[in-house]
Amino acid sequence: MIFTIFLDESGDLGFGDKQSSTHFCIALLVCKNRKTLLNIKSSIKNTFLRKFDPKKMKSKINELKGYNTKLAVKKHFYNQLLKAEDDAKQFEIYSLVIDKIKILPFIKDMQNMHRLYNIIAKDVLELIDFSDAKEVILFADSCKGSHERKIFDDYIRLHIEAKLPIKASLDITHDDSHETPGLQAVDLFCYGIVRKYAENDTLWYDFFSNRVLKDGLWKPKF
Repeated sequence: MIFTIFLDESGDLGFGDKQSSTHFCIALLVCKNRKTLLNIKSSIKNTFLRKFDPKKMKSKINELKGYNTKLAVKKHFYNQLLKAEDDAKQFEIYSLVIDKIKILPFIKDMQNMHRLYNIIAKDVLELIDFSDAKEVILFADSCKGSHERKIFDDYIRLHIEAKLPIKASLDITHDDSHETPGLQAVDLFCYGIVRKYAENDTLWYDFFSNRVLKDGLWKPKF
């Protein structure tokens, strides 16, 4: 089985800044066949065509983002996903959330927040059962610089390849989210998850919660 995984985050890893978020989430959208990937792509496209009128918009929107997409638009996207045949709905959601206030005493001396990001991403990926995997393709947003991308890739390979069947391969790609429907989809889900933990707002989360296989608060390991 080919696992195609889209990884995105919501919130930030800043501490002490008044503009910083109280929570940070990394979420994964795991797709298990090509039909599901095509369903996600067509659902994103349908949402743009049905919910956005370029003639009435002051600026062009080229991607769906969780923080500025209306709930009705998110629901339309999800309803489009569910209209497909069962074999085109083979996707799962995994996530871990940081309550930054609670974990601050444990990581306040940490100098490199990129390392913390990589650790959380690795911990979320380890929630997946890879026993049936023949190939794993991981898509992450291309927001990192080339140096940090290499560190991320090497770290994930070091830990996740050990979890895969011996003949399974792992490929990691960093793409622009506006060109990758799966990254837009996971961004929408990730925002719903972090809202649940940060604001006790589950209006959007409840809509897709049956697809969340595992989520919870992240705890540092010592």
